[in-house]
Amino acid sequence: VTAFEVFTGALPWERSMSGEETARKRLNASAREAKVMNPDLDDDLARVIMKAIEKERADRYKSANEFKEALLGVKRQDY
Repeated sequence: VTAFEVFTGALPWERSMSGEETARKRLNASAREAKVMNPDLDDDLARVIMKAIEKERADRYKSANEFKEALLGVKRQDY
């Protein structure tokens, strides 16, 4: 989620007035697409970020090290 916010300037889920409503949105709604929030974002980097915040645990990176390796595999660009 932090990586999403760093590269898009927004959170993946819309924040509500109440914490309860925000939590409900996070559980029930899909995350906003990183590429939609920042169209200049590299496609590969956007995919890495979106995989990191997948709703289903099995679909996310298995470890922080795996996430780090995926990030390192993205061609460096200046943002």
